[in-house]
Amino acid sequence: VVTIPLNAPAFGHYQLQVDDDPAFVSPEVDDTSITDKAIIQLESPVTLATNTKFYWRVRAVNNLNETGNWSAVRYFRTALTPPTLVSPNEGDPLLTLRPTFDWDDVPGATGYTIQISTNGLTFASPTTGSAVSSNFTPTVDLKRDVTLYWRVQTKGANGPSAWSEVRSFTSPNPPSTPALSLPAANALTTDYTPLFKWSVVTIPLNAPP
Repeated sequence: VVTIPLNAPAFGHYQLQVDDDPAFVSPEVDDTSITDKAIIQLESPVTLATNTKFYWRVRAVNNLNETGNWSAVRYFRTALTPPTLVSPNEGDPLLTLRPTFDWDDVPGATGYTIQISTNGLTFASPTTGSAVSSNFTPTVDLKRDVTLYWRVQTKGANGPSAWSEVRSFTSPNPPSTPALSLPAANALTTDYTPLFKWSVVTIPLNAPP
């Protein structure tokens, strides 16, 4: 039988420190309230800055306020916030197959990724674009006469954000693009009333007459 002295020290609490400085000079979190489980989740008003690398460590303290050694130091990164979408609005019918997508700037962003897909849940086989500023115009036509979904992700020095909300819109079904014929490319003409010619466009089958 092992007897424990009545005055033997007992577990007191854990101390958690979180700091953007690996020397932990001025921790954003210095929590000594963890007395039962070896787990805690930060709650408001304590929130960590976005787009930042943070270091964290834990040690145990007994009821005599004697401290154990600090754990190994680990680090993690906080992402930037996702963009707030501006336009097109939800359900907007568009007039062009190359619309301009717009969203609010995110401070600290190094760029943005946009995805456009016919599947608003999985975003399977998306049209994906990259933008430096907070807008994007496709350089190729989107699928015509379908419901399309779009979302945007912020790029940052510490990695990408979560995706923004998902919005949908209906793509148009415009006529085909004319192919220019005359005058030929870079042609020199002495006729100052030249003839202009292009291909006849096709009208989509489900377009009104």
